[in-house]
Amino acid sequence: MAVCFLLFNQLKQSLTPRQGQLQLRQLAESVTIHFDKQGTPTVNAQNDADAFFAQGYLHASERMWQMELQRRLVQGRLSELFGTRSVPSDVWMRTLGLAKAAKIQWANLSQPAKQALDAYAKGVNSWIDSAKDHGPEFALFGITPKPWQPVDSLAWQKVLALNLGQNMYDEVARRSALKILNGEQLKVFFPYDPDLSNQTITAGHQGLHETTQASGPALEKFAQWQDIQGYFRRTWGLGERFAGSNAWVVAGKHTASGFPMLANDPHLGLQIPSVWYAISLYGDKLAASGMSLVGLPGVMLGRNRQISWGVTNLMGDTQDLFILDIPLENNQVYLTDTGPKAITSRRETIEIAPPSPQFLNKKVLPITIEVRETELGPIVSDVVATADEVMALRWSALDEKDTSFEAFFKAQYATNWQEFRQAVSQLRAPGMQFIYADKQGNIGSQVAGYMAKRGQGEGILPQRAFNTSAYWQGYSEFDRLPRQFNPPQGYIVSANTVIDSDDDVILSHEWANPYRKHRIEQMISDQIGNNHKITLADMQQMQIDYLDLGAKVLLPLLADNSLKPKILAAIDDDRDIAELALTRLSQWQGSFDGQSVGASIYHYWLVELKQQIFADELNPVWQSGPSAVAGLASTVTPHTLKTQLTMQQSPWCGSRHCHDELIESFKNAIVALKKDSGSSDPADWRWGLLHHAEYGHQPFGGVKLLDKVFKTTIEVGGSADSVNASGSQKDPSGGYRQSLGATFRQIFDLAQNQGGAYILATGQSGMFMSSHYDDMIVPFAQGKLFHYQVDGKDTSQTPALQLLPEGQSR
Repeated sequence: MAVCFLLFNQLKQSLTPRQGQLQLRQLAESVTIHFDKQGTPTVNAQNDADAFFAQGYLHASERMWQMELQRRLVQGRLSELFGTRSVPSDVWMRTLGLAKAAKIQWANLSQPAKQALDAYAKGVNSWIDSAKDHGPEFALFGITPKPWQPVDSLAWQKVLALNLGQNMYDEVARRSALKILNGEQLKVFFPYDPDLSNQTITAGHQGLHETTQASGPALEKFAQWQDIQGYFRRTWGLGERFAGSNAWVVAGKHTASGFPMLANDPHLGLQIPSVWYAISLYGDKLAASGMSLVGLPGVMLGRNRQISWGVTNLMGDTQDLFILDIPLENNQVYLTDTGPKAITSRRETIEIAPPSPQFLNKKVLPITIEVRETELGPIVSDVVATADEVMALRWSALDEKDTSFEAFFKAQYATNWQEFRQAVSQLRAPGMQFIYADKQGNIGSQVAGYMAKRGQGEGILPQRAFNTSAYWQGYSEFDRLPRQFNPPQGYIVSANTVIDSDDDVILSHEWANPYRKHRIEQMISDQIGNNHKITLADMQQMQIDYLDLGAKVLLPLLADNSLKPKILAAIDDDRDIAELALTRLSQWQGSFDGQSVGASIYHYWLVELKQQIFADELNPVWQSGPSAVAGLASTVTPHTLKTQLTMQQSPWCGSRHCHDELIESFKNAIVALKKDSGSSDPADWRWGLLHHAEYGHQPFGGVKLLDKVFKTTIEVGGSADSVNASGSQKDPSGGYRQSLGATFRQIFDLAQNQGGAYILATGQSGMFMSSHYDDMIVPFAQGKLFHYQVDGKDTSQTPALQLLPEGQSR
């Protein structure tokens, strides 16, 4: 008991004080910080540099372990802590060279941006130097955090770009699928692609070193890339397909306040703590409230006194793979139609920690890898040791003149539409659609990001590097990217769906399903049609809406009474259960709320139905674990599936109607529902019981016994196509685990000086002893919101934390 008491007190010492005075070096003038009941700070500084310094101090004090892991992740140094299981991640990050690219790109930033990054780093390091205890994770691993560098912040922003840009994997998936599917079949999985019926698979010349003969084995071998992506998804909440967002803005003519209102809820992989940290920052010029990205200074998404902004992922095609022709006699070059080009290389050593407990295990020798690079980009296929092809990655985030940090940094200072557009024009990667509102009553949207001009092709399949005519020819001009300003309908909705652009401006081919966007538009237009002025409470209800319009597309088919006798006739043991289930489904209206039984039946049936219809054609890879092709069935939209189900001769069902697949998949769904719920009564098949969100600490959340303390699981509703979105994966322990969803929610009414409503999916603190570690998980699931303190210069008289320059006291 005494040991536990001492440990408790030690952990308490690592928590950030909420009041009192702290004297800190490198702080120019005093800073006052007020915290609300959720631990969200309002920083009042006398200059912007000190505001960013205070933000760095706060991020470090609440999230230093998270920042340490982020830095090690991007540098490829996780194996130093976690051993061999992190080696593939480290190899991948060393190959991409994000940390190296960040150092090069530092030189391209403006002086104000550099000063903000430098002030932030000084704030982080001030906490590192002054903290009595850095947290139990550092003690457990026997390390102390090294000084934070400004380029550490830049490098982490590139991981966000990597998370939101997954086009390289889709190129591999298409190319692999083309080996077993024709162009018409492939259209089922990639509906926004041009016709690939006559497409031949690009390959290197025969007789050259490390080139493919376009044979089947490559299909399995490239699955290793997907395995790496799966590691990032499971462990870090990164690499989710269709990681996106909802964002919309309503003009003042439709709102109760008479001013525009803006809502935003970005969808990323779930993790604890969140990648976001809510904050209000005030300096001599800066006055912004919203969400900051842990590891970077400033407010990334939020509002200032004049404007508000949010984003959704564009699904932008900012990546292309190029297949290299390497001659047998010289593997230091690759061939092009203008002559050979050099391949450079560098050697990287990865230190590896022995298994725990370390004193009982032998030291693990470090491994050395060779990272090869071309003028097109790094050779990423080296990560897959048995890959048949040598592929280089061209990615705008690796450009030497990347100024993406400037976009978000300058946006928080913008006061009107023109200044805002000028700010976001600096964004290279990831591609995003920004949503905008201002106090003058204007609303707008702007696509931003560097969209490649290609010499040939549309960026959907790897190209041969031999053909220099296929190389990127620069980028589309910013003024040619789609935008809207004060559209006549008085609202704009963005949800990762198709955006029209000029034919020669290629934005993406990986758009999300249209159902979330249509549902938001439906709710807004219904309010307008009923002459109802939209309030913050209305916007709040829209954000947590569970109706899935995609489900309503298929429901008439699945709940068709003419199908019911055929299903029941094919089911013997579970006939009574099946009849009850079909009745429940026929009564369901398409809402994926946690209490719904119909949602569970529909979801389980849909999963089984897709496998029944597509598995034969996708074999042998369907059963082989994660691979580029095995996951394709999950991308089939309800509209596409409806087309297949209503055809008298479906090419996927042996040139006949898919009745057999419908019946067999329903039988399988009933078996799975009984097993996962532990009940034969459909009344017990609530969606919330079978579908949960899991927030786990890294690394303790994955350790048996410790996971009882460091992992929080909660029942949730939602589907991939509901506004309150949930991307879920089958949980080996039963049911489905939400892996992707909203990571925060914000709503801003421009009538207020700087007020806004917000909530994080988890909590403000990364220190598990803090009361704010996970205090927002339940309210988030309930759809609640909290409010930013209005104008930091007039905060309440509650006790405050004062940061003072060293030697100064009050």
